[in-house]
Amino acid sequence: MGENLWTVGLTKVFLKTASEQHALEQARKHALHDMLLRLQAIVRGVIVRRRLWLEMHAAEEAERIAREEREKEERLAREEAEKTTMMAIAMQSIIRGFLGKRQFKRLGPLKALLAARKTGIIDELATALGNIREQMKEEVQPNWVLERVQEAEEYLTNLVEMEELIRSIHDAKENLDLEELYRCIQRADYLGMEANNDVQQVKSELADIEAKKDVVEKFKKFLKDDASVSNIPELIAEAKRLEVDIDYVERVEDVYSLLGPKIEAKNRLRISVEFVHRDAIKDGLREIAELSQNQAYGLFGHVEIQAAEQMMRMLDFEEEMYQGEFAGDRPRLTEELVELCQRIENSSNPVRKREAQDDLHLVVWNDSRFEGIIRAYKWRTVYATWIYFRDPREESSETESLFSADNASFFGMRTGYARDQYKIQMNLNKKGNKNATGENESTHGSIQETQMNDKKGTALYPLTKSRIKQYRSGQNNKIPHKPPPRTKMIRKESTFHQAVKKRTVLTEEEEKLKRSRETLQKLRDSRDPTMRGIISFKKTTMWK
Repeated sequence: MGENLWTVGLTKVFLKTASEQHALEQARKHALHDMLLRLQAIVRGVIVRRRLWLEMHAAEEAERIAREEREKEERLAREEAEKTTMMAIAMQSIIRGFLGKRQFKRLGPLKALLAARKTGIIDELATALGNIREQMKEEVQPNWVLERVQEAEEYLTNLVEMEELIRSIHDAKENLDLEELYRCIQRADYLGMEANNDVQQVKSELADIEAKKDVVEKFKKFLKDDASVSNIPELIAEAKRLEVDIDYVERVEDVYSLLGPKIEAKNRLRISVEFVHRDAIKDGLREIAELSQNQAYGLFGHVEIQAAEQMMRMLDFEEEMYQGEFAGDRPRLTEELVELCQRIENSSNPVRKREAQDDLHLVVWNDSRFEGIIRAYKWRTVYATWIYFRDPREESSETESLFSADNASFFGMRTGYARDQYKIQMNLNKKGNKNATGENESTHGSIQETQMNDKKGTALYPLTKSRIKQYRSGQNNKIPHKPPPRTKMIRKESTFHQAVKKRTVLTEEEEKLKRSRETLQKLRDSRDPTMRGIISFKKTTMWK
């Protein structure tokens, strides 16, 4: 068979010739050699590049290694410290437990003391204090324990005092010992026991007792003098509320049922005089006159009648000068106006006095009505003697304020001086003009004339319109001095004064009256007698 028939292909090694196989082996070796060269180049490049990188980052690597070493050492040290700490904590826990148990055992009496203090029982607290004192003898206690013991001792002392106080209060209540109750209340205030129920009850009972005493004292004054107390119905209701002796209250009611119209008439007349109500004053005088005709009442209300008659004289004088400008069907004054006028009267600071005057002028903007209110308040201040002529023995702030009017002034009127003048004049008229029918118009007959002739008469009486024009501010206010007529220079003595001079022996009351007149004359002589003492009038305000 021929060669071309059995030769399969060049790739078939077993079918190739030796030369072909050798050639193929050489080609294979050359290809493998080239591949190995390329692989070696790559490996050598990687090695070279790594060597270069290591050389470039050798310092950083050394630093990293050193840091890792330090962190490792620190971690080991921290673990060692934590281990040591846990061991110390375990030992301290054991020691603290032992010390706590021992301290708890030592503080047992103190714990019992604090518990006994919370209960507030004296016996338990005293027992606990005794136990802790015994323990303090055996061993020394810290300062804070000593402080607690001292506080407990003080608390026990207060408890004992409070218990003794409560016992004393109950004993005093059983024995009706008011002085001891007052002392117990003072001790309670000192001990800070104001909120105690027993103390509050005693205070309320004492207040009721004091109220009872006050009501009974007023009843006694009323039974002695029906003019001394005016609010009898309110007092009777208060006495019933306080459970005053019913027989005594009924007695007062019986007396008031007989004298009630008389007292109410006086009160109505007083109110009409205080608020300068012309028609009400007339009605009050008429009512008292009608009641006085009753023999059961007799003559009464002399002070009120005197003030009302004097007030009517002033109103008649005003009516004559102003020709019916002021109506009498309503009160001239109100509570608000009286309060404003009192502010003016009692203000010692000129600035505040001027502010009060401006406030009054704002309320009463009409000049004519403003002047009328000023006059009315002056009359009220002087003639309503029941407002300020009180018993000096009455210890009350109201009485003190009423008697402190020496330095008060109201639009040129010195309150204290005007009241003293009026009181002296009343005493003189009572002594000189007293008759068998009692105090009537003769009591007041010469008051108006005497005060109008007095240099200080302007304190009570207003200047008329024609006279006001004469006193302008400035140089024109000066009035040329004219000597008084010879007839006026002669001092005329009253009938009462002449009768007193004829007597060789003076009574005690006459001696006091004589000294009062001498004092008044000295005061008059010490003042400026000229017309420069008159205060100028302005249109906006009646007086400065």
